Amino acid sequence: MLLAGVLLSPSWAYTMALSLAAATLTTMTLFSPGGAPTMATITGSIDQISSTLMALTLWVTALMLLASWRVWANKDRPNIFTGLITTLAAILLMTFYLKHFLLFYVLFEVSLVPTLMVILGWGYQPERLQASMYFLMYTLIASLPLLLNIIALFNNSAHFSMILPFEVISPNFLWSLCMLTAFLVKLPIFFLHLWLPKAHVQAPLAGSMILAAVLLKLGGYGLLRIIFMFSPALKGGALIMLYCLVGGGLTSLLCLRQSDLKSLIALSSVAHMSLVIAGAFSESKWGSAGALGIMIAHGLTSSCMFLLANITYEKVNSRSLYLSKGMMMLYPATTMWWFLIVAMNMAAPPSVNLLSEVLIMRAGLSYSCAALLALAVMSMVTAGYSLYMFSAIQHGQMSPHLNTKPAENYLNYLSLMMHWAPGNALFLAPLIPMGA
Repeated sequence: MLLAGVLLSPSWAYTMALSLAAATLTTMTLFSPGGAPTMATITGSIDQISSTLMALTLWVTALMLLASWRVWANKDRPNIFTGLITTLAAILLMTFYLKHFLLFYVLFEVSLVPTLMVILGWGYQPERLQASMYFLMYTLIASLPLLLNIIALFNNSAHFSMILPFEVISPNFLWSLCMLTAFLVKLPIFFLHLWLPKAHVQAPLAGSMILAAVLLKLGGYGLLRIIFMFSPALKGGALIMLYCLVGGGLTSLLCLRQSDLKSLIALSSVAHMSLVIAGAFSESKWGSAGALGIMIAHGLTSSCMFLLANITYEKVNSRSLYLSKGMMMLYPATTMWWFLIVAMNMAAPPSVNLLSEVLIMRAGLSYSCAALLALAVMSMVTAGYSLYMFSAIQHGQMSPHLNTKPAENYLNYLSLMMHWAPGNALFLAPLIPMGA
């Protein structure tokens, strides 16, 4: 409906009204009492995990269109831009809905196409071609073993349903890696994350928002599904969990040495997604609920931070932290929003990040004391680089590169509010998205 309406009337006001209405109505109708499936067919169903991520997809899509008002203002091919964004949203919704393994894999890969087109068509630098190639090659190569495993499972079980049990012959650690690598690269994990900073730096605002808020969650969603389906057959879960936690800690330390604002935010996603991996591999209700909560919280927080980074770039014409100092003196309202979002990122109350991290720490304690220690260290370093990012931009002597006469756009503040409010309101009603 949204795609058809956008193609019929490409005006920005109509597009925004339609997308926000679709996001609000769908969010209200997707959740059912007790977490029972609200919709089920032979090839798909909606449960608590998929309904939550579908609502996140629609909400962030609407906010992304709201934040991309300059595409309409500059008449920069708004028809094609909106068509690509809504097509990507439709692909993601179908991916979360389908429980047919082969169709899930196909849509998992097809989501790359509109994302690459947005990066190539509306990116900022010539290097966006190299970033797109990194993105494409990393994800495609990592997902090929999964396709081979899906075909082998069909030969053994004669079905593709993700609801029915599969027959696994001689599972081992290599088989487990083949099943999980596609999702671990999508999250991504440390050492296989090199495509992420490049893609974020070269992507336009809308590309960064949808990539951080939803596309990374495809990896977390697939990971939760695979662990739920093949839990007894998967080997080496403790080793993967430990590797991801150590990698998340190292990435958090790397954030303290970043000078590029978008690269810092992109690398922080690697650290946060390692918490999702830890919660998923704990194989407990606490861990799964915490992993889902982190995905929701990170989807809202990272999308909002990229929006703030774009607002900062418009005022300074640079992403460098060294050239963006002293913004508090001229833009106190923007400083307030930076503080609120940074507080969410470092899991300060009353954000849903705090609740999710507590749940994952509880799951880690029951799994291993070493896992709990790694989680605690990572939380401390996350607070450190979040405060470093805030103080580097807002405090200090005012930069001579700061534009003193930019017009404040209240659409940006509306979008910031619509990111911040759900991330804190869900703390008061955590049973809804976490299915507890």
